[in-house]
Amino acid sequence: MIEQLAHFLPRAIPNSVGLLFVLLLVALSFVLMFSGKSVIKAVVFLVAGIAGALAGLAVGGLLLGPIGAVLGAILGFVVVGFIGYSLIYLGVGLALGYFAYELAKSFTTSFTLAAIIGIIFFVVGLILTNKILELVTAFLGALLLYDALIYLTVPQPIALVVAVVLGLMGLVVQMRGRQRHQAVKPPGVV
Repeated sequence: MIEQLAHFLPRAIPNSVGLLFVLLLVALSFVLMFSGKSVIKAVVFLVAGIAGALAGLAVGGLLLGPIGAVLGAILGFVVVGFIGYSLIYLGVGLALGYFAYELAKSFTTSFTLAAIIGIIFFVVGLILTNKILELVTAFLGALLLYDALIYLTVPQPIALVVAVVLGLMGLVVQMRGRQRHQAVKPPGVV
């Protein structure tokens, strides 16, 4: 096995930037698979906040100079971070609706039927975001891991099996963590 690994690794890693990107992708996939629900809200807040800070920095700097840039960055980070955090439900609904639409499109030739199925799953995603966030993050983590393994030229069937098994393990870990957290609550607390 080591010989096989040594055989395909030199071809799989064209440069150090590609390797760094793949390693970050693998790390992100494990975070999503095994603790996605607990970190996804913070990650969304930070990513949206950074985007808002950059926009606020540019606009504030343009309008008020250096002091405006600092104020714009802080205000942009907080405001856009909270907007991103509050749009998680919309994002999960959109993702679920889109995947359902694409799946339905592959089984039917009717655009209308595929669109209706997508809309139904969009609404389900909006309503059940907290319940399905564990599943969604485990699935997305497994998908990222699969892509990283394919990039590293791991054969597709092996990459698929590894990604599915680790994704399912991550889902079980997240669900057990939720059950353990619920068991710790005192009686009468909802």
